[in-house]
Amino acid sequence: LSNMGNTCYLNASLQMLYTLKGFIPAIDGKGGGELVKSVVSTAQRVLDISKKPGLLNARPVKLAMDKISDKFRGFQQRDAHEFRGDLIDNIHEELVEGQKKLNADDMKSPTENERDETDQGVPELPIDEYFRCDIEVCLKCNTCGYTRYDIKKECETSLLIP
Repeated sequence: LSNMGNTCYLNASLQMLYTLKGFIPAIDGKGGGELVKSVVSTAQRVLDISKKPGLLNARPVKLAMDKISDKFRGFQQRDAHEFRGDLIDNIHEELVEGQKKLNADDMKSPTENERDETDQGVPELPIDEYFRCDIEVCLKCNTCGYTRYDIKKECETSLLIP
């Protein structure tokens, strides 16, 4: 992917996604919007470059992200980790909305096993499979001995571990 002027953060984020075996086919055709379609089409162009060498850029992905948020507009240097997090969240949002629309069009609701409590009846999506994990949190009072456990669903590509 060629640099369009300080877009290393964008290229690095996309290249990370493209190395995840099965991720692009998993989001393709799931009812996503402009961002999902641009990520998939750019990935397909990257894979086809071995047949026709040359430079290509991720302008469609940049334009789609710029429509969603002004956070990364322009061509200033940006943080790849922050962009990747927003990219993953926005892909997920598009897939959730797409699945809701598909469910409404099909006039069916997901079965109990397909429901994901965080997305109100939308079946588990590729972002859940590739990026979300459950983290068990334990809070214990050393004075009275009270202990509370909670499971939190996290969507991070890096976690701070003390």
